[in-house]
Amino acid sequence: MKLDPGFVEALAEIERERGIEKERLVELLKEAFVAAWRKEHGEDKEIQIEINLTSHPPVVEGYIEKEVVEEVEDPSTQVSLEEARKVSEDAEVGDSLLIEVDLKDFGLLAVDYFRHQLQELLREEERGRVYEQFKDRVFEVFNVKVLYRDRGDVYVEVEEKFEGIIPRREQIPTERYDNGTRLKALLIDVQPNRSPMLVFSRAHPKLIEKLFEHEVPEVAEGNIEIVAIARDPGHRAKVAVRSKIPEIDPVGTCIGTKGIRVTAVSSEIANEKIDLIEWKDDPFELIAESLSPAKVYSVEIFEDTNRAEVIVPDDQIAIAIGRGWRNVKLASRITGYHIEVKSMSEAGLMPEEEAEEEGDQSSGEEQPAASATEGPGTPEPMTSSAGEESKTDPQEVEGG
Repeated sequence: MKLDPGFVEALAEIERERGIEKERLVELLKEAFVAAWRKEHGEDKEIQIEINLTSHPPVVEGYIEKEVVEEVEDPSTQVSLEEARKVSEDAEVGDSLLIEVDLKDFGLLAVDYFRHQLQELLREEERGRVYEQFKDRVFEVFNVKVLYRDRGDVYVEVEEKFEGIIPRREQIPTERYDNGTRLKALLIDVQPNRSPMLVFSRAHPKLIEKLFEHEVPEVAEGNIEIVAIARDPGHRAKVAVRSKIPEIDPVGTCIGTKGIRVTAVSSEIANEKIDLIEWKDDPFELIAESLSPAKVYSVEIFEDTNRAEVIVPDDQIAIAIGRGWRNVKLASRITGYHIEVKSMSEAGLMPEEEAEEEGDQSSGEEQPAASATEGPGTPEPMTSSAGEESKTDPQEVEGG
C-alpha cells in the first residue's frame, strides 16, 4: 500500500517540533495497521507490518503466515503449492510462508487508529516534558493568566504556555478571577498522572514569603529571616521576622520607606492586610508581639495544655481580638499557643489610673514593699486551673 508523501512529511514535522523520534512514530503506525487488521479478522489473527519511508513512493506492506497445502480449505491460513512457489521456488507442502496481503481496505481505519494513538503519545510526551521542566520548581512564584473557571476551580496558563489549576481551596475567597486576569501564584505541586499537572496556590503562606524575597533584598540575601507566617487569605496575615545582623531592623526594613515594600506585597494578594512582627525567642514576648497592634498588659502560659492567657487594657480588647476573631486566631497559629484574651476588667484588675487614685486616697496608710518580681502596675501571678502548671511573665509586657 502506497503512502501519501504529505503523510511522511507530517511525521517529519512532528519529529522536528515535538522531539518524538521517527522510529517511534513508525512503530506507532505499525501498531495501527495491526489493530485495523485484527478488527476485521479477529484478535487471534497475526500480521507482520513492514514500512519503508525511504522508497518512492513510501509503502506499507503486510504479511501473514500461511501453511502450504495441496488443496486450500481455509484461505485465511492456507496457500496452495502453486501460489507458494510464486513466492519461493523451494516451497513444499507443509512449509510456512509469509504471504503479502492487500492493506488498501484497512488504510483509513489504520490512519484513524494512528491519529488516536498519536494524540495520546503527544499528551504523554507533553506530560513528561512538563514534569521534567517543573518538578524542581515547586514553591516558586509564577506569573499566570486566568483562562477560565470550571466548578469552582480556576484554570490558568503560565508564560511557557502550559496549563495549570488553582483549586478552590487554594484561592483567595475575596478575589475575582476574571478571564484574562494576570496574577502571581505559587506552584505547590506537579502531578505527573493528572491533568492539568501544575497546581498553583494564591492562599499558601509561602506565597507571602516569596513575595517578600522579591521586594526586600535583605530577605533574599538571608540577612532577614521570615520565621513564621499565618494567613487568613484575603483578610489578614501575620509575618514574624528576625534579623541576623543586629544593625538591621527586620520589621522596619520589610515595611520599607512609607510602607512601600509591604504595600507592594499586599497589592499582589488582593490587598490583604499584613502585620509584620519581630520574632522573639522568649514565648512571653512573642505572644505579646503576635497580638500587635494591640498593647498587652500581661501574659501567662500554661505549658501542660499549650495555652496562654493574655490580659490587655479594656480599650485594647477589640484590637487584640480583631474583627471576626482574626487577630487572636492568627496570633495563636503563629506562636503555637492557644491564646485566650481578657480585658483587665474581666480579669478583676484595676486600670492604672484607678490604682493611682486609690493610692492617693490611702497614701497615709503603711504600704507593703513591692515584690522583686513585680513591677509597678504588674498584677499578681494568675492562678492556674487544677492540674496545670502556669508561668507568668514577671514584668509588664507591651506588644509592638
